[in-house]
Amino acid sequence: MRRFLTLAALTAATTLALAGTSSAATQVGEAQNTVQNCMAGATFVQDTSGHAPLYSVPAGGGVITSWSMYAGPATGQQVKFKVFRPTGTAHEYEAKGDSNLETLTPNQLNTFSTRIPVQAGWQIGFYEATGLDRCYNSASGDAGDSAAATTGDQAVGTTQTFPQLSGGGYRMDIQANVEPDADGDGFGDETQDKCSTDPTTQDVCQADLSITKAADKAAVKKGASVTYTIAVKDNSSYNTAKSAVVDDTLPSNVSFTSATGATCGPGAPGHVSCSLGDIAKGETKTLTIVVTATTAGTATDTATVASSTPDPNSGNNSASASTVVPATPALSLPNQSVTVGSNRIAMITESCGATVFGSCTGTLVDKTASKVVVARKKRILTLGSTTFTIQPGKTVKVPLKLSKKAYKLLKQKGKLKTIAKATIHDGVGTTNVRTAKVTLKAKKKKH
Repeated sequence: MRRFLTLAALTAATTLALAGTSSAATQVGEAQNTVQNCMAGATFVQDTSGHAPLYSVPAGGGVITSWSMYAGPATGQQVKFKVFRPTGTAHEYEAKGDSNLETLTPNQLNTFSTRIPVQAGWQIGFYEATGLDRCYNSASGDAGDSAAATTGDQAVGTTQTFPQLSGGGYRMDIQANVEPDADGDGFGDETQDKCSTDPTTQDVCQADLSITKAADKAAVKKGASVTYTIAVKDNSSYNTAKSAVVDDTLPSNVSFTSATGATCGPGAPGHVSCSLGDIAKGETKTLTIVVTATTAGTATDTATVASSTPDPNSGNNSASASTVVPATPALSLPNQSVTVGSNRIAMITESCGATVFGSCTGTLVDKTASKVVVARKKRILTLGSTTFTIQPGKTVKVPLKLSKKAYKLLKQKGKLKTIAKATIHDGVGTTNVRTAKVTLKAKKKKH
């Protein structure tokens, strides 16, 4: 015999039961193939449940992502799933959320998708617009099962007292799937949210990696080492960049020496591949790569970072650092003839190459080309020496002051054939030597 509910039968009070915490989806309530029907235009809530599955949202809350109900043979039955917050007053509930009004397919379990953020302790229920030929079990065998109902479709945000159905053992034909919502964005982590750590997206997790690179020297001579410091940061506020890898493209005029701070090894030809592992949100990882300069030229080293986590901003994933490896500094010291005045100064012409790194800096020494008699002995005589600095692309006359002994010898002979030797260094200490034949002439006296 079917049993019909009337509002006169709704009375009494009960105690709310809560389910335990779960990190996976949890079933709340129990869809059952019942025999009792419900009148049209009423809202029902499972007031208490005496045994599992409970009709209250478990600790931790989450998001209801679907709900289910069995339907009897009648056609056109329409139901709206609802969620209620107990206010603390007996049988008083605030409506917190509901689904669309759905039409049930007869004689089967009906399941509908929804999205309703819920908190622990909230109760599930439903509004049936047309009346249901099957909606609850009135003899569950558990006195802890009780239900309550009220007329109309209670609007979300309103509070209302629900008269309790007389007697016990009422268990509603309704269940819901509660998924965790770790990032609190209102989407279920298992079926609605592909990134449960980031409340700003429901798509796959992303992490914005950026990379910077610096060389410890602006220029080095051939054979010297350069250390590149590479810093990789995960700029995400929420997500870890998984399996980050730096690919370092070596310039052709250096060779790889070593790396620290990461697991590095040869990549593609001319590349060094370094595994940084996972980089947590906001974290920066640093590694160094040491290379040796092999040939002259500008060594531009480029590092690129990638991760198995999608990166929304590829514009900051590469960084470069350049170091100059200068060629041997060029100095022109031509053969020349120079007249030495009474001040004992010989102006020696020299030129610094336009591409020299820094400047041509060095010493100029002038010696006799062959042995001369000095203090009754034949020997090579150093006539004078000086230091000089010449800017790239410039030709200057370097003043070389002769010693008194050398100037006296020049005066006696009238001229001396000498060999000038210039030893130069550029801005990184690369050395070059030039020699030239210089004829020194004594200045003739005016008669």
